[in-house]
Amino acid sequence: MGTASRSLAIVMALTVTTTLFFASCGSTTAEFASAPTPSPTAPIPTATPTSLPPSPTATPMPLATPTTAPTTTPTPTPLLGPMARIKPTTVEVTRGQQFQIEVLVDPDANGVSGGEIHLTYDPALVQVIDVTPGTLLGDNPLQGAKDINNGAGLLTYAIARVGETSVPSGAGTLAVITLRVPTTAAVGSTLLELTWVALTDESFVFIRNVNTTRGQITVR
Repeated sequence: MGTASRSLAIVMALTVTTTLFFASCGSTTAEFASAPTPSPTAPIPTATPTSLPPSPTATPMPLATPTTAPTTTPTPTPLLGPMARIKPTTVEVTRGQQFQIEVLVDPDANGVSGGEIHLTYDPALVQVIDVTPGTLLGDNPLQGAKDINNGAGLLTYAIARVGETSVPSGAGTLAVITLRVPTTAAVGSTLLELTWVALTDESFVFIRNVNTTRGQITVR
């Protein structure tokens, strides 16, 4: 066989091979063509974010109202032992008024046979008119010193029991003092101070540690 014949045979063989190849491909293409087109998948719904409920508002705790402790008025400690005091403790008077005060004595467990007092005051607001015995030393006591000095504002008075002294004598009035407010007195206050108190017991021995309290006069 010549060269031309061999080339023709190769061309024909290629042609047949190509024809068969395309025939098979056509069948496959038809199969692909006849296959149903897949429907597009529906999109997955996006979850709508759920809004969170609002955070609860913190309720402020009420502040405790500070409580002011009530002011306690201290109770005066009662004086122990023998005592002499002015009664009444306070007196309110007007210009020209005359009034009385008492000097009370509590000898505690002692008997009282005598006593002496010194009373000071402001003579511009009050003056002593007289002083007389109380009932502490019996019905007819012996009066000693009786000095009323309204210029200096000082009263000195001494008194003693006549007869036997019982033990204890008990509390009672040593002296009653009569005072008067001058008509020229200014409005104000003055203290009545027992600056000296001397008491003697049933043996005429001085009673020691006699406590005293003062009084006050207010001119209105």
